[in-house]
Amino acid sequence: MEPQETRSQGAYEKPGEQGPEDIPQPEEPAEVHEQTIAAAEEVLRYWMDLYVYARNTGDVVALEDRSHEDCASCDAHIDRISEVFDSGSWFVQEPYEIPYVEFTELDTGAVGGLFMLNETDFDVYWQGEFDGTNEGTLEQIWTGHLDFTDEGWQVLSVRYEMPAAEREDETP
Repeated sequence: MEPQETRSQGAYEKPGEQGPEDIPQPEEPAEVHEQTIAAAEEVLRYWMDLYVYARNTGDVVALEDRSHEDCASCDAHIDRISEVFDSGSWFVQEPYEIPYVEFTELDTGAVGGLFMLNETDFDVYWQGEFDGTNEGTLEQIWTGHLDFTDEGWQVLSVRYEMPAAEREDETP
């Protein structure tokens, strides 16, 4: 299997039929402590890398650390990953491609906006047995909100909205 180079992970080997093996944890970007919109966008990409890492390994610690304590959608994602791994199940998934992020500063001082996510096909192993391949979806539109705290940028919410083809305006 050829390793694939990703934005924050370096060489990446997919987990196999026996579950996760030697998958490197994404590296935290230096921008995590810079209070700029561009830094928040990088931290969102990092959070999504951590999400895929957690889906492949069951290790949710870094994902929890970059999630704001008030992020209900983060908690739901983390709880679902934990449920899957507690049942002896896992995913085999490549990191997402995020070709577009457009954040603005909000009245609260947080930042938020839209981002586009491309998901490749991924395999599901349920209770140790191959359960099938889910077809990835390209051009998914998500919303994200981040807040700058003493720990740097943290995700306040991340939510799937719709495939880009269903949007009526011209914003990706």
